[in-house]
Amino acid sequence: MNDTCARIAPLAVERALGISESPVDEDHVASCPSCQELVRAADEAVKLTLPAQLRAPEDGWETISTIAAKRRQHVAVVAPRVSLACSFCRGSLARDQAVFCAGCIAPHHRECFAEYGQCAILGCGSVRTVVSAPGRRRRAALVLAMIGASALAGAALQGAALWLRHDPNAALARELEDLRRHREEVSATRKALANAYLAERALQEKTLESARADVELETANQQTEADRARADYETASARAELARKRRELAEAALERMKGLVRSGAMAPEAASQEQDSIAQLVAEEKIQTSARDLAERSRRATSTKVKLAKKRVEKDEELLDALDATIEAKDAKMKVELGRIDARIEALEERLSGKR
Repeated sequence: MNDTCARIAPLAVERALGISESPVDEDHVASCPSCQELVRAADEAVKLTLPAQLRAPEDGWETISTIAAKRRQHVAVVAPRVSLACSFCRGSLARDQAVFCAGCIAPHHRECFAEYGQCAILGCGSVRTVVSAPGRRRRAALVLAMIGASALAGAALQGAALWLRHDPNAALARELEDLRRHREEVSATRKALANAYLAERALQEKTLESARADVELETANQQTEADRARADYETASARAELARKRRELAEAALERMKGLVRSGAMAPEAASQEQDSIAQLVAEEKIQTSARDLAERSRRATSTKVKLAKKRVEKDEELLDALDATIEAKDAKMKVELGRIDARIEALEERLSGKR
C-alpha cells in the first residue's frame, strides 16, 4: 500500500457515508485491487450499519434545527485526519512539519529531504519542495453527524479492519526490491560507461602517439632539409657576393673607359660592350640573391612544420585530459548516487528488521 492508497482509505469511507468533500482518485482506484476492495468494503459496511429508512415527523427538521442551534457553540465536529509518513525514513509526520516533493507531492521530513538531497520516491528525483497552505477544515453537517453516528463508527471499524489486513511491511519490501534493482541498473550503467571510456581513451592515445611520431619525423626532416637549405643558402650567398664584386669591378672599369672615350684614346664601341657586360652581371646577381632568399624560406618552412606538429600533440594531450576529467566527473556523480541508494537500502533494511 503506497501513499495514494493511504489517502484514499478515509475518503472511501466518507464517500460511502455521503459526506465527502474531496473527490476520490478514480483512475488510481480502477488500477489498484487493494483500493477497489477497500471501496467495496466501505460501501457494504455503510449499508449494513445504516438504520432503516423511517419517515420523519413533519416538524422534525425544525426541531432538529432548534436543538442544533443551541448546541452548535458547544459541539466541536472533528474532521477526519489523514496521518502522514515520511517517504524517506517512514516515520510519522505532522502535516504542519512536512515538506512535499514538487514533482510528485510525496511527504518528507525537512531534514530527511535535505539529507537525501532529492525526492525519496524511486523514479522521481525532484530536488525541489513545497509546503501546504492552511486549508479549510472539513465540517460535516451536524444533522448527519447525529443521525449517522453509529453508521460512521461501524464503517470506521470496517475500514480499520481492512486497513490492518494489509501487511505494513509489504510496501517497504517492494520499495527495497525496487531500490536494489535500481542499484543494479546504475552499477551496470557505470560499468558500461567505464568500458566505453577505456575504448575511447585507447583511440585518443593512438592519435596522440601518431602526432608524437609526426613530431619526431618532422624534426628529423627539418634537420635534413635545414642542412640542405643551409648549404643552398651559403652557395647562393657566395655566388651573389661574387656577382656583386664582379659588377663593382665592371662598373669601375666602365668609368675609366668613359674617360678614355672622352679623351679620344678609346673607341665608344668598347665602352658600349662593357655596359652590356655590366647588365649581365646585375642580372646574375639578382638570380643568386633570389636563390639565397628561396633557400632561407625553405629553412623557415621546415621549422614551421615542426611547430605545427608540436601544436597537434599539445591539442591531443588537452583532449585526453578533458576526456579523463569528464569521465571522472560522471563516475563521481554515479558513485554519489550509489551511496544514496545504499543509504536508503540500509535504512529500509533496518526498519524492516525492527518491525519483524
